[in-house]
Amino acid sequence: MVRHTSGLKTLSGTTPVELWKVTIGRSARIAKIMINNPDTSDHIVYLGSYDGTTFTQLLPGIKVLAGQTITLSEDEIPSEKIYSTSTSQLSWAGKLDSAVASSNVEVNIEVEEQ
Repeated sequence: MVRHTSGLKTLSGTTPVELWKVTIGRSARIAKIMINNPDTSDHIVYLGSYDGTTFTQLLPGIKVLAGQTITLSEDEIPSEKIYSTSTSQLSWAGKLDSAVASSNVEVNIEVEEQ
């Protein structure tokens, strides 16, 4: 098992943003989620698999109030894994319930690949 962090990514609306591309031949699950919402509106962050075209929500939506920063540990996150193969490379991705009003939502995930 190897742990990686995605680095800080910004979400601005309903278009999926790649957070972590899973290495071909491996699976990955999210072990930690950090979200900062500096926007003036509350948002729901959706996390799931993404193949560059199709986003599939895998975790329950995470409501983040305007101005709130939250961190979820692996004990608080459902244990969903995504798998990448040579014919289907997937990524963990995130998107919002709606467009931001003034400031992008920031997301950083820690993944465990095996």
